[in-house]
Amino acid sequence: MDIRSAISQAKKFGGVIKRDGTYFYPTDDFGRTIIYNEDGKIISPGWEPCLEELIASDWEVSLLKIKKPTETELSKWRKELIENLKKKPN
Repeated sequence: MDIRSAISQAKKFGGVIKRDGTYFYPTDDFGRTIIYNEDGKIISPGWEPCLEELIASDWEVSLLKIKKPTETELSKWRKELIENLKKKPN
């Protein structure tokens, strides 16, 4: 299915979206979309999909149990994002 449909279904059922063996948890916070491994552990926050990923039709919904980010992790990501935004391009 397309990414929008997968996200809607995952939200409805409390799951995550999956593609090519990687799991993604979209948020409205500074973690943005968080990438998880098959054990439900955070790999990286802030995933930014490329065009190919956005138009792909092979997204799936998974009920993988994930470790939701803590307030400490979210705070750290907020600070990192703000610092990165302040950096001037070379």
